[in-house]
Amino acid sequence: MRKRSRVSERDPSAKCARAGHLDPPGEFEYQPRVRNQSLRTITFSPALVAVLLAGLASLPVRAPDAAADEPASPKAVLGAAEQNLGVVAPGEPAVATYRIENAGRASLTVAAGKPVPFIAGVDSTVEGSPVAPGGAATVTVRIATGKLAGEGTVVIPVTTNDPAAEKLELRTTVEVKPLLVADPGYARYNVVQKERAGTIAQTVWSVDGKSFRVLAVEPPTPALRTTFRELADGERRADTPGSQWRVETTLPDDAPVGALVGDVVVVTDHPRQQRLHLPLSGFVRPVMAVTPPEAEIGDVDGAHPFRFTLDVKSFATESIALERAECDLPGATAEIVPVTAGRAYKVRVSVPAGLPPGPLAGTVRLFTASAKVPQLDVAVRGRIVAKTGAPADGN
Repeated sequence: MRKRSRVSERDPSAKCARAGHLDPPGEFEYQPRVRNQSLRTITFSPALVAVLLAGLASLPVRAPDAAADEPASPKAVLGAAEQNLGVVAPGEPAVATYRIENAGRASLTVAAGKPVPFIAGVDSTVEGSPVAPGGAATVTVRIATGKLAGEGTVVIPVTTNDPAAEKLELRTTVEVKPLLVADPGYARYNVVQKERAGTIAQTVWSVDGKSFRVLAVEPPTPALRTTFRELADGERRADTPGSQWRVETTLPDDAPVGALVGDVVVVTDHPRQQRLHLPLSGFVRPVMAVTPPEAEIGDVDGAHPFRFTLDVKSFATESIALERAECDLPGATAEIVPVTAGRAYKVRVSVPAGLPPGPLAGTVRLFTASAKVPQLDVAVRGRIVAKTGAPADGN
């Protein structure tokens, strides 16, 4: 210890100097003697102090644990976001499985949505949600391949409660390659009712040369008749090995009027493709069509006469004359106006004034020169109302 000099009490550093904290120049000075709470004096030798300081300096410094200060949260870890299922036949399973792990410290929720854009026949399910820390959920994507052909990718959106991965996308690629094919491969009818029946024949074979049998043919409408048989040697395609079948669909002449939609399904025992879909399309037209098919005239003022018009058109192969038209409403008359002789007409129905208020119901009857459709009936519906109003001068 160096000898301390007296320092004026007015010097702020003097008190520190006397306390052994600072010498007059202001440098730190080690105080070799301190007193504990029991007033016992502990003496440290300079050598011991050096050893203690060296030991403290050698101790490892632990960094603060940042994770301990953060709130517990889930963490979604997706192993693989894309899968390619390769080539499958129509109807074969196409299934992709995705694993989502929870590497966080809170429960993870996983939910799968519909395909974007929407694709019919694609389904997704989630198992294992909510996921505990260290666990995993499984998302399974199933693609119905029965009506698909070609290569495509299905995207399934997945949502989680992980703030860093709220939205995930699972992409599944598959190529659907038919093994059963047909020529022409579709059935389209545009016919007129009561004209004639229409038959479309299909030749069905397997591109892999496998032997198979047709077990049934399922039409989408009961009006369509179906038959099938295996082709004889003289009927077969010469360059095609394996089984070959003939499938026929017949639309009778009395099929109901309307659109033809759906698929003709050929059911087989082929080892990889059991069903072949043949699209059905077209329309069965009436011999003669009336527009509108029902005359809805709404509310009419019975104090005044009124008139409505019907359009009549023939779709028959031959020309059909519209010979007479009549209406059973009281006092009504019907006039036929030819537009195209034998093909198109207008029928103007005039109703006189004076019908009593209340519901209005009647029938317009059209008579033709054709045995296919000798008469057409069109219903008339409406209401007669009594309208009143004050004169313009207020009297």
